[in-house]
Amino acid sequence: MTSFDPNFKIGLDEAIAKYEDLEAVVLANLAALNIIEPHRPMMQTTAGMIPFTGELPPNLPSLSDTELGDLLGKLSEMQNHLGYQLAKASLKHTIVSNQLEDVAANLRILYKKDEADVKRPEQERKDMTRTDRRYVEANSREIYYDAFHSFVKAAYTATEQNYTAVSRRITQRGQDVQRDSRGAAVNAAGPPVFRRPGTHERCPKCGSEELRTVDYIVSFHLRCTSCLWYGSDNQLVDHEGKLIRKRTCGAIRPAWISEEEWERSS
Repeated sequence: MTSFDPNFKIGLDEAIAKYEDLEAVVLANLAALNIIEPHRPMMQTTAGMIPFTGELPPNLPSLSDTELGDLLGKLSEMQNHLGYQLAKASLKHTIVSNQLEDVAANLRILYKKDEADVKRPEQERKDMTRTDRRYVEANSREIYYDAFHSFVKAAYTATEQNYTAVSRRITQRGQDVQRDSRGAAVNAAGPPVFRRPGTHERCPKCGSEELRTVDYIVSFHLRCTSCLWYGSDNQLVDHEGKLIRKRTCGAIRPAWISEEEWERSS
């Protein structure tokens, strides 16, 4: 087992420098992997080309399909740009947070005893640590990069929501076009015709369109008011429960029609 070596303790200035070097190392390794920082998109205005802000125009519903597509592309580029900036801000905040912890640790050790080598009270040591210039500088950096990271994250979230809004608008416009196309096709074909399953457009006997649907006990039946044809597939009794004789042609005679009249109508 390796014995404790007090020389392993790192000094305050060296610790701060080590953390500062970490940011450069990370960015260098990203560049070696060809992961480059996405550029911020530009937008055309009356004053010329300016950096894209990621905000939505007030006339979003009236934009053409081409303009919506261009806006969606710029929002996507803005997301990539802010995503990279958010990662850098997160790295920087992590670095300064660790620097602040190291500064506080070194100062607590430094102020542990007074000039007479007497241990200071805990509250006195905390007060001397927090009022030390090095702690104040490190704490200020931590507060700054914490706020910077929060604002970059908020900008990224707003751009992400704007991208979703434009994408939804494009989808809705496509659905409107499909709905209009279907409506035009239906209008060209005429109104739809709804019929009961198994019914006929014309009487199978006389060809008349004077068919009426009659609802009895078992199922729906058709009756022609012109030739008195009466048809059913599975009706065996009428509304009074009387048996009805089936004809060979598929029509059946209701009980209230005599056989002579039925034969004449056939």
